[in-house]
Amino acid sequence: MAGKSGKALKGDRQRHLRNVKASDARKQDKGLLRIAIWVPCDEADQFKKAAKLAVDRHLMGWARVCKVEIPKPWRDPKPKDDRRQLELRM
Repeated sequence: MAGKSGKALKGDRQRHLRNVKASDARKQDKGLLRIAIWVPCDEADQFKKAAKLAVDRHLMGWARVCKVEIPKPWRDPKPKDDRRQLELRM
């Protein structure tokens, strides 16, 4: 069983490139950017974890996680609103 010919490989490369471009466009719509940097081999895992954490925080809206909503009295107060329970919104 032989490997793929030149034309088949070219088609695979073009399909892969199309998919990567579409994926990058979707990520850019979410405010993300693909970068490539060189890092020391022994610290690669730390950089990878830090990058993934930064992306997760960005997608979750990390800056908005700490907002606390207090019910307003003019919003048709109900008995549970009178207790003014504070909830973290995520």
